[in-house]
Amino acid sequence: MEFYRGILRRAAVLVMVCLALTMFSGLALAAAPATAPSNLQLVSKTSSTVSMSWEAVSGATKYCVYEGATKKGESLTTTFTDGGLTAATEYAYTVKAANNDGEGPASAVLNVTTLAAPDGLSIPLTTTEIVNGATTTFNSLWPVIAFLGGISLAFAIAGRVKRFVRR
Repeated sequence: MEFYRGILRRAAVLVMVCLALTMFSGLALAAAPATAPSNLQLVSKTSSTVSMSWEAVSGATKYCVYEGATKKGESLTTTFTDGGLTAATEYAYTVKAANNDGEGPASAVLNVTTLAAPDGLSIPLTTTEIVNGATTTFNSLWPVIAFLGGISLAFAIAGRVKRFVRR
């Protein structure tokens, strides 16, 4: 009886190996993109933003944008805008194609110097944030506008209260 159990175990192992080989025989192993994005170029720049684009890479599901060694964000398309930058400052960007298996090699470096600030100011008017591939841009002046509006409203209310109390 023990003899037959040994044969059955060996047969079961052989069947499992054959099934595994059959299932994986036509599949290529997944890997990070093998090529770097090409044609990294400047689209536009201001005193506080830099917009760039590049050519798509086969097998990439996203692109990682670096300024020097710092990862600035990710893009699901072949464009990216970096915001909140300092006026008249040089930045060096590279882009890496990526997928679930990792990042590929870096593109050629794009060196960009932001424009000088108008009237000597360096206040970014918009802020861009990229989280999980979603880009959100908002006007940085809204808090100032809301604050000034609040002061005006407070004076208006105080004036009405003062007139009401005098009567």
